[in-house]
Amino acid sequence: MTFFFGPVFKDTLIGKALVRLVYYPFGFYGVEIFFVLSGFLIGRIIIKEIFEQGNWRNLLNFYIRRWFRTLPLYYLVMLVIFLYPTGAEFSWTNLLFLQNFNSEDLGYYPVTWSLSVEEWFYFTIPMVMLLYTFLLKNKGPKTFMTICFGIIGISLALRILMYFYGEQSFDFGTRKQVFLRMDSLIMGVILAGVKFYFEDIYNYLLSKRKKLLIYSLFGFILCEIWFAIHNREALNSSFFSRTIYFNLVSIICSMFMVSMDGINLPKNKRLVKLISTISIISYSLYLLHFKIYAIVSDILTLNNLAIGILGYLLALSLTIVISFFVNKYFEIPVMNLRDNIKFLSRDGVKRDVSKAKGA
Repeated sequence: MTFFFGPVFKDTLIGKALVRLVYYPFGFYGVEIFFVLSGFLIGRIIIKEIFEQGNWRNLLNFYIRRWFRTLPLYYLVMLVIFLYPTGAEFSWTNLLFLQNFNSEDLGYYPVTWSLSVEEWFYFTIPMVMLLYTFLLKNKGPKTFMTICFGIIGISLALRILMYFYGEQSFDFGTRKQVFLRMDSLIMGVILAGVKFYFEDIYNYLLSKRKKLLIYSLFGFILCEIWFAIHNREALNSSFFSRTIYFNLVSIICSMFMVSMDGINLPKNKRLVKLISTISIISYSLYLLHFKIYAIVSDILTLNNLAIGILGYLLALSLTIVISFFVNKYFEIPVMNLRDNIKFLSRDGVKRDVSKAKGA
Protein backbone atom coordinates (compact mmCIF):
# COMPACT_ATOMS: atom_id res chain seq x y z
CA MET A 1 0.00 0.00 0.00
CA THR A 2 2.92 2.34 0.54
CA PHE A 3 3.45 2.27 -3.24
CA PHE A 4 0.20 4.15 -3.76
CA PHE A 5 -0.43 6.15 -0.61
CA GLY A 6 3.17 6.87 0.38
CA PRO A 7 3.73 9.51 -2.35
CA VAL A 8 0.34 11.11 -1.60
CA PHE A 9 1.03 11.55 2.12
CA LYS A 10 4.80 11.88 1.85
CA ASP A 11 6.35 13.77 4.76
CA THR A 12 2.92 14.53 6.23
CA LEU A 13 1.79 13.70 9.75
CA ILE A 14 -0.93 11.35 8.50
CA GLY A 15 1.52 9.59 6.18
CA LYS A 16 4.04 8.95 8.94
CA ALA A 17 1.25 7.78 11.24
CA LEU A 18 -0.08 5.33 8.62
CA VAL A 19 3.35 3.80 8.07
CA ARG A 20 4.03 3.53 11.79
CA LEU A 21 0.60 2.34 12.97
CA VAL A 22 -0.87 0.48 9.98
CA TYR A 23 1.41 -0.49 7.10
CA TYR A 24 4.40 -1.81 9.02
CA PRO A 25 2.61 -3.45 12.00
CA PHE A 26 0.03 -5.22 9.81
CA GLY A 27 2.78 -6.51 7.53
CA PHE A 28 4.79 -7.54 10.58
CA TYR A 29 1.95 -9.55 12.16
CA GLY A 30 0.97 -11.07 8.81
CA VAL A 31 4.44 -12.53 8.33
CA GLU A 32 4.62 -13.74 11.94
CA ILE A 33 1.31 -15.59 11.58
CA PHE A 34 2.57 -17.02 8.30
CA PHE A 35 5.75 -18.29 9.99
CA VAL A 36 3.84 -20.09 12.74
CA LEU A 37 1.30 -21.51 10.28
CA SER A 38 4.04 -22.70 7.96
CA GLY A 39 5.86 -24.39 10.84
CA PHE A 40 2.61 -26.08 11.88
CA LEU A 41 1.85 -27.42 8.39
CA ILE A 42 5.38 -28.63 7.73
CA GLY A 43 5.86 -29.82 11.32
CA ARG A 44 3.70 -32.91 10.96
CA ILE A 45 5.65 -33.93 7.85
CA ILE A 46 8.93 -33.44 9.70
CA ILE A 47 7.69 -35.53 12.64
CA LYS A 48 6.35 -38.44 10.61
CA GLU A 49 8.88 -38.62 7.78
CA ILE A 50 12.09 -37.28 9.34
CA PHE A 51 11.99 -37.56 13.12
CA GLU A 52 10.00 -40.75 13.78
CA GLN A 53 10.89 -42.94 10.81
CA GLY A 54 13.46 -40.87 9.05
CA ASN A 55 16.57 -41.79 7.15
CA TRP A 56 18.76 -39.92 4.70
CA ARG A 57 16.57 -40.91 1.78
CA ASN A 58 13.51 -39.48 3.52
CA LEU A 59 15.43 -36.27 4.14
CA LEU A 60 16.40 -36.00 0.47
CA ASN A 61 12.81 -36.73 -0.50
CA PHE A 62 11.66 -33.94 1.81
CA TYR A 63 14.12 -31.48 0.26
CA ILE A 64 13.16 -32.29 -3.31
CA ARG A 65 9.44 -32.05 -2.58
CA ARG A 66 9.88 -28.69 -0.86
CA TRP A 67 12.10 -27.35 -3.64
CA PHE A 68 9.68 -28.51 -6.33
CA ARG A 69 7.04 -26.48 -4.50
CA THR A 70 8.98 -23.28 -3.91
CA LEU A 71 11.92 -22.92 -6.29
CA PRO A 72 10.48 -23.10 -9.85
CA LEU A 73 8.14 -20.14 -9.45
CA TYR A 74 10.72 -18.23 -7.42
CA TYR A 75 13.33 -18.53 -10.17
CA LEU A 76 10.75 -17.66 -12.81
CA VAL A 77 9.98 -14.43 -10.96
CA MET A 78 13.71 -13.75 -10.52
CA LEU A 79 14.14 -14.14 -14.29
CA VAL A 80 11.29 -11.73 -15.02
CA ILE A 81 12.72 -9.15 -12.63
CA PHE A 82 16.16 -9.56 -14.19
CA LEU A 83 14.77 -8.98 -17.69
CA TYR A 84 12.51 -6.12 -16.59
CA PRO A 85 14.20 -4.53 -13.55
CA THR A 86 12.43 -1.95 -11.41
CA GLY A 87 14.56 -1.93 -8.27
CA ALA A 88 18.12 -2.38 -7.09
CA GLU A 89 20.91 -4.07 -9.02
CA PHE A 90 20.79 -7.87 -9.29
CA SER A 91 22.91 -9.92 -6.91
CA TRP A 92 23.65 -13.66 -7.19
CA THR A 93 22.87 -13.99 -3.48
CA ASN A 94 19.17 -13.86 -4.39
CA LEU A 95 19.57 -17.17 -6.21
CA LEU A 96 20.87 -18.93 -3.08
CA PHE A 97 18.62 -17.20 -0.52
CA LEU A 98 21.56 -15.33 0.96
CA GLN A 99 20.03 -11.90 0.38
CA ASN A 100 19.04 -11.51 4.04
CA PHE A 101 22.69 -11.13 5.01
CA ASN A 102 23.16 -7.91 3.02
CA SER A 103 20.65 -5.04 2.93
CA GLU A 104 21.71 -3.98 -0.58
CA ASP A 105 21.22 -7.48 -1.95
CA LEU A 106 17.83 -7.72 -0.27
CA GLY A 107 16.85 -4.46 -1.96
CA TYR A 108 16.70 -6.32 -5.29
CA TYR A 109 13.38 -7.90 -4.27
CA PRO A 110 12.71 -7.05 -0.61
CA VAL A 111 9.63 -9.22 -0.02
CA THR A 112 11.69 -12.40 -0.45
CA TRP A 113 13.29 -11.99 2.99
CA SER A 114 10.59 -14.17 4.57
CA LEU A 115 11.01 -16.85 1.89
CA SER A 116 14.73 -16.85 2.62
CA VAL A 117 13.96 -17.60 6.28
CA GLU A 118 11.58 -20.36 5.16
CA GLU A 119 14.09 -22.00 2.83
CA TRP A 120 16.82 -22.02 5.45
CA PHE A 121 14.30 -23.49 7.89
CA TYR A 122 13.47 -26.28 5.40
CA PHE A 123 17.17 -26.97 4.88
CA THR A 124 18.46 -26.90 8.46
CA ILE A 125 15.74 -28.03 10.89
CA PRO A 126 14.91 -31.46 9.38
CA MET A 127 18.65 -32.16 9.14
CA VAL A 128 19.11 -31.21 12.81
CA MET A 129 16.21 -33.51 13.76
CA LEU A 130 17.63 -36.43 11.81
CA LEU A 131 21.20 -35.93 13.02
CA TYR A 132 20.04 -35.76 16.63
CA THR A 133 18.09 -39.01 16.42
CA PHE A 134 20.85 -40.68 14.35
CA LEU A 135 23.65 -39.82 16.77
CA LEU A 136 21.78 -40.34 20.03
CA LYS A 137 19.43 -43.11 18.88
CA ASN A 138 16.67 -41.40 20.80
CA LYS A 139 13.18 -40.54 19.57
CA GLY A 140 9.80 -39.79 21.06
CA PRO A 141 7.92 -36.69 22.26
CA LYS A 142 10.41 -35.73 24.99
CA THR A 143 13.34 -35.68 22.57
CA PHE A 144 11.31 -33.84 19.94
CA MET A 145 10.25 -31.11 22.34
CA THR A 146 13.80 -30.83 23.69
CA ILE A 147 15.12 -30.14 20.20
CA CYS A 148 12.38 -27.59 19.48
CA PHE A 149 12.83 -25.63 22.69
CA GLY A 150 16.59 -25.84 22.23
CA ILE A 151 16.25 -24.14 18.84
CA ILE A 152 14.06 -21.45 20.41
CA GLY A 153 16.73 -20.86 23.05
CA ILE A 154 19.48 -20.62 20.42
CA SER A 155 17.50 -18.13 18.32
CA LEU A 156 16.82 -15.98 21.38
CA ALA A 157 20.48 -16.14 22.42
CA LEU A 158 21.57 -15.06 18.93
CA ARG A 159 19.18 -12.09 19.04
CA ILE A 160 20.65 -11.07 22.39
CA LEU A 161 24.18 -11.29 20.95
CA MET A 162 23.10 -9.32 17.90
CA TYR A 163 21.65 -6.63 20.15
CA PHE A 164 24.98 -6.10 21.89
CA TYR A 165 27.46 -6.82 19.12
CA GLY A 166 25.71 -6.82 15.73
CA GLU A 167 23.63 -4.72 13.37
CA GLN A 168 21.77 -2.14 15.47
CA SER A 169 18.44 -2.45 13.73
CA PHE A 170 15.04 -3.90 14.66
CA ASP A 171 13.95 -4.60 11.08
CA PHE A 172 16.96 -5.69 9.02
CA GLY A 173 19.32 -6.43 11.88
CA THR A 174 16.90 -8.64 13.82
CA ARG A 175 13.57 -9.30 12.12
CA LYS A 176 15.04 -10.36 8.78
CA GLN A 177 18.08 -12.32 9.91
CA VAL A 178 17.69 -15.99 9.07
CA PHE A 179 19.08 -17.75 12.13
CA LEU A 180 17.57 -15.22 14.52
CA ARG A 181 14.07 -16.12 13.36
CA MET A 182 13.97 -19.92 13.38
CA ASP A 183 12.05 -19.90 16.66
CA SER A 184 9.00 -18.32 15.01
CA LEU A 185 8.60 -21.32 12.71
CA ILE A 186 9.52 -23.73 15.48
CA MET A 187 6.52 -22.47 17.47
CA GLY A 188 4.33 -23.90 14.72
CA VAL A 189 6.35 -27.13 14.75
CA ILE A 190 5.75 -27.39 18.51
CA LEU A 191 2.01 -27.06 17.92
CA ALA A 192 2.23 -29.83 15.34
CA GLY A 193 4.11 -31.91 17.93
CA VAL A 194 1.42 -31.29 20.55
CA LYS A 195 -1.24 -32.34 18.05
CA PHE A 196 0.73 -35.46 17.06
CA TYR A 197 2.03 -36.63 20.44
CA PHE A 198 -0.43 -35.10 22.90
CA GLU A 199 -3.77 -35.18 21.13
CA ASP A 200 -5.75 -34.82 24.36
CA ILE A 201 -3.95 -31.58 25.19
CA TYR A 202 -4.50 -30.22 21.68
CA ASN A 203 -8.19 -31.13 21.81
CA TYR A 204 -8.44 -29.37 25.17
CA LEU A 205 -6.94 -26.24 23.58
CA LEU A 206 -9.49 -26.51 20.77
CA SER A 207 -12.27 -26.69 23.36
CA LYS A 208 -11.04 -23.31 24.65
CA ARG A 209 -11.04 -21.86 21.14
CA LYS A 210 -13.12 -18.78 21.99
CA LYS A 211 -10.94 -17.86 24.96
CA LEU A 212 -7.77 -18.32 22.90
CA LEU A 213 -9.21 -16.02 20.23
CA ILE A 214 -9.94 -13.34 22.82
CA TYR A 215 -6.49 -13.71 24.39
CA SER A 216 -4.77 -13.54 21.00
CA LEU A 217 -6.71 -10.47 19.85
CA PHE A 218 -5.96 -8.76 23.14
CA GLY A 219 -2.30 -9.69 22.66
CA PHE A 220 -2.25 -8.21 19.16
CA ILE A 221 -3.75 -5.00 20.53
CA LEU A 222 -1.03 -4.77 23.17
CA CYS A 223 1.64 -5.40 20.55
CA GLU A 224 0.12 -2.71 18.34
CA ILE A 225 0.23 -0.29 21.28
CA TRP A 226 3.91 -1.18 21.66
CA PHE A 227 4.46 -0.15 18.05
CA ALA A 228 2.44 3.01 18.61
CA ILE A 229 4.65 4.22 21.47
CA HIS A 230 7.96 3.24 19.85
CA ASN A 231 9.28 4.88 16.71
CA ARG A 232 11.97 3.24 14.59
CA GLU A 233 14.84 4.59 16.67
CA ALA A 234 13.19 3.36 19.87
CA LEU A 235 12.67 -0.11 18.42
CA ASN A 236 16.31 -0.22 17.30
CA SER A 237 17.56 0.57 20.79
CA SER A 238 15.03 -1.51 22.75
CA PHE A 239 16.40 -4.76 24.17
CA PHE A 240 12.90 -6.17 24.69
CA SER A 241 11.77 -5.29 21.15
CA ARG A 242 14.71 -7.01 19.54
CA THR A 243 14.75 -10.13 21.69
CA ILE A 244 11.80 -11.41 23.74
CA TYR A 245 9.18 -9.44 21.79
CA PHE A 246 9.46 -11.88 18.88
CA ASN A 247 8.79 -14.85 21.19
CA LEU A 248 5.78 -13.07 22.66
CA VAL A 249 4.35 -12.39 19.19
CA SER A 250 4.91 -16.04 18.19
CA ILE A 251 2.96 -17.23 21.25
CA ILE A 252 0.11 -14.84 20.41
CA CYS A 253 0.10 -16.03 16.79
CA SER A 254 0.01 -19.64 18.03
CA MET A 255 -3.04 -18.96 20.18
CA PHE A 256 -4.74 -17.23 17.26
CA MET A 257 -3.95 -20.13 14.93
CA VAL A 258 -5.31 -22.76 17.33
CA SER A 259 -8.46 -20.69 17.75
CA MET A 260 -8.92 -20.85 13.96
CA ASP A 261 -8.14 -24.57 13.60
CA GLY A 262 -11.20 -26.56 12.56
CA ILE A 263 -13.45 -23.50 12.51
CA ASN A 264 -16.63 -24.00 10.47
CA LEU A 265 -16.48 -22.46 7.01
CA PRO A 266 -19.24 -20.07 5.88
CA LYS A 267 -22.27 -21.71 4.26
CA ASN A 268 -22.02 -19.36 1.29
CA LYS A 269 -20.47 -21.54 -1.44
CA ARG A 270 -19.16 -18.57 -3.41
CA LEU A 271 -17.39 -17.20 -0.37
CA VAL A 272 -15.90 -20.63 0.40
CA LYS A 273 -14.70 -20.96 -3.19
CA LEU A 274 -13.15 -17.48 -3.04
CA ILE A 275 -11.30 -18.31 0.17
CA SER A 276 -10.14 -21.63 -1.28
CA THR A 277 -8.92 -19.99 -4.49
CA ILE A 278 -7.00 -17.31 -2.63
CA SER A 279 -5.32 -19.96 -0.48
CA ILE A 280 -4.35 -22.00 -3.55
CA ILE A 281 -2.78 -19.04 -5.38
CA SER A 282 -1.28 -17.51 -2.23
CA TYR A 283 2.32 -18.35 -3.14
CA SER A 284 1.93 -16.68 -6.52
CA LEU A 285 0.30 -13.68 -4.85
CA TYR A 286 3.22 -13.42 -2.45
CA LEU A 287 5.91 -13.53 -5.12
CA LEU A 288 4.19 -11.41 -7.76
CA HIS A 289 2.48 -8.61 -5.87
CA PHE A 290 5.56 -6.49 -5.18
CA LYS A 291 6.64 -6.42 -8.84
CA ILE A 292 3.13 -5.68 -10.13
CA TYR A 293 2.58 -2.95 -7.54
CA ALA A 294 5.92 -1.37 -8.48
CA ILE A 295 5.07 -1.36 -12.20
CA VAL A 296 1.61 0.16 -11.65
CA SER A 297 2.99 2.82 -9.31
CA ASP A 298 5.63 3.75 -11.91
CA ILE A 299 2.98 4.14 -14.62
CA LEU A 300 0.59 6.30 -12.58
CA THR A 301 1.24 9.79 -11.33
CA LEU A 302 0.42 9.41 -7.66
CA ASN A 303 -0.41 12.97 -6.67
CA ASN A 304 -3.80 12.60 -4.97
CA LEU A 305 -5.81 10.15 -2.89
CA ALA A 306 -8.19 9.14 -5.71
CA ILE A 307 -5.32 8.10 -7.99
CA GLY A 308 -3.72 6.27 -5.08
CA ILE A 309 -6.90 4.24 -4.44
CA LEU A 310 -7.33 3.57 -8.17
CA GLY A 311 -3.73 2.41 -8.47
CA TYR A 312 -4.05 0.13 -5.48
CA LEU A 313 -7.26 -1.50 -6.75
CA LEU A 314 -5.77 -1.91 -10.24
CA ALA A 315 -2.58 -3.51 -8.90
CA LEU A 316 -4.56 -5.77 -6.56
CA SER A 317 -6.82 -6.94 -9.40
CA LEU A 318 -3.90 -7.56 -11.74
CA THR A 319 -2.03 -9.47 -9.04
CA ILE A 320 -4.99 -11.80 -8.41
CA VAL A 321 -5.67 -12.41 -12.11
CA ILE A 322 -2.03 -13.00 -13.04
CA SER A 323 -1.50 -15.22 -9.99
CA PHE A 324 -4.49 -17.34 -10.98
CA PHE A 325 -3.08 -18.00 -14.45
CA VAL A 326 0.45 -18.54 -13.15
CA ASN A 327 -0.87 -21.09 -10.67
CA LYS A 328 -2.95 -22.87 -13.30
CA TYR A 329 -0.41 -22.98 -16.11
CA PHE A 330 2.88 -23.12 -14.20
CA GLU A 331 2.57 -24.12 -10.54
CA ILE A 332 0.08 -26.94 -10.99
CA PRO A 333 1.97 -28.57 -13.91
CA VAL A 334 5.17 -28.43 -11.85
CA MET A 335 3.37 -29.99 -8.87
CA ASN A 336 1.90 -32.69 -11.10
CA LEU A 337 5.38 -33.40 -12.40
CA ARG A 338 6.63 -33.74 -8.85
CA ASP A 339 3.86 -36.11 -7.80
CA ASN A 340 4.13 -38.16 -10.97
CA ILE A 341 7.65 -39.09 -9.90
CA LYS A 342 6.85 -42.20 -7.89
CA PHE A 343 9.62 -42.01 -5.31
CA LEU A 344 8.66 -38.40 -4.50
CA SER A 345 5.06 -39.27 -3.69
CA ARG A 346 4.61 -39.75 0.06
CA ASP A 347 2.38 -42.79 -0.42
CA GLY A 348 4.38 -44.10 -3.38
CA VAL A 349 1.44 -43.55 -5.74
CA LYS A 350 1.17 -41.09 -8.58
CA ARG A 351 -1.36 -38.37 -7.81
CA ASP A 352 -3.16 -35.51 -9.51
CA VAL A 353 -2.72 -32.28 -7.55
CA SER A 354 -4.64 -29.98 -9.87
CA LYS A 355 -7.02 -29.14 -7.02
CA ALA A 356 -4.55 -29.40 -4.16
CA LYS A 357 -3.14 -26.57 -2.12
CA GLY A 358 0.35 -27.81 -2.78
CA ALA A 359 1.92 -29.08 0.41
